[in-house]
Amino acid sequence: MIDIKYYQLAYGAKQHLKEGRISSDDAYLFFNCYRQRDPVVFNIETTNVCNMSCKMCPRTDQMTRPMGTMSLQLFKKIVKQLRPWSPKEWQQWISFVKDKYGVKENEMNENHFFLYIVPKVITLHGYGEPLLDRFIVQRIKILKDQNIPSYFSCNPNNITLKKGQSLLWAGLDYLKFSGENIKLFEKSKKIIESLIIERDINKDPTTIILDIVGSEKDYKQLKTMFKDYDVYMYLKSKDNQWYNSAGTKQQAIHWSEPCQFPWSSMSIMWDGTVVPCGQDFNNEMDMGNVHDQTLYDIWNGEEYKKFRLNHLTQETKVKCFGRCDMKVIGKC
Repeated sequence: MIDIKYYQLAYGAKQHLKEGRISSDDAYLFFNCYRQRDPVVFNIETTNVCNMSCKMCPRTDQMTRPMGTMSLQLFKKIVKQLRPWSPKEWQQWISFVKDKYGVKENEMNENHFFLYIVPKVITLHGYGEPLLDRFIVQRIKILKDQNIPSYFSCNPNNITLKKGQSLLWAGLDYLKFSGENIKLFEKSKKIIESLIIERDINKDPTTIILDIVGSEKDYKQLKTMFKDYDVYMYLKSKDNQWYNSAGTKQQAIHWSEPCQFPWSSMSIMWDGTVVPCGQDFNNEMDMGNVHDQTLYDIWNGEEYKKFRLNHLTQETKVKCFGRCDMKVIGKC
């Protein structure tokens, strides 16, 4: 999830800062006023265990933190502190998206995915493979009991029909298969097809998403491969500095806009560490731990206060500078 209220309230202030009509100090006051005091969680990394070595993922050769899986007890503790958006709040967001971004509800692309799906779900992945989390089905059910939509992305080669069925039955709202080349989908095509057919027969509400990274040629092949099925497909940008070495121009809205994560949401790693966003693969920007504090206290605490100010004014460098291709608001 992201704080859709903050996005709407801060939209004008972002434009004023970009045009030089307000200072960074003024912007800090605006953004801090606009952000909700109740925390919004972008993603929960339930495990960072993975059996793949993908070049698009920094865990392959840069992540050094220990491997592990979040306990169900800690997961339940986190979820109890969250709430879904109300129908009224969500309808206001849709109107805002149409007006300011020009993206309609019935589109199917990377920007639609970010604006219409990501803001309402708890993402159940970080730097690991969710299908290797032995508690993943229980976690989906826990979120479902709280009326909070769930989503995760996984490697298509890790899916089995049995595992896929259990995810559908648990009530997973969005299941995404993501790969860096068409070969991954060729190997898993029959299982994904069987899962789609079973979903349709049972009228399960799960949206099955397929994305492929970077290659227009592979994307065209993917569309041809699944042209007879009701799936959500899009071409994903090479949206990380560690992967985007060729300097490909970013097309996605969330990479062309300045970073708003310090004010819009938090990420929680498998060991309970709270970090400002999912780009912190080694937990270097530690804002606190949910074992010891409530999400509210972390979100409104001194570590976050210092981080937000430094991120905006750049008087003190934060570790995300130079590592992430996302623009910093103070540089706009």
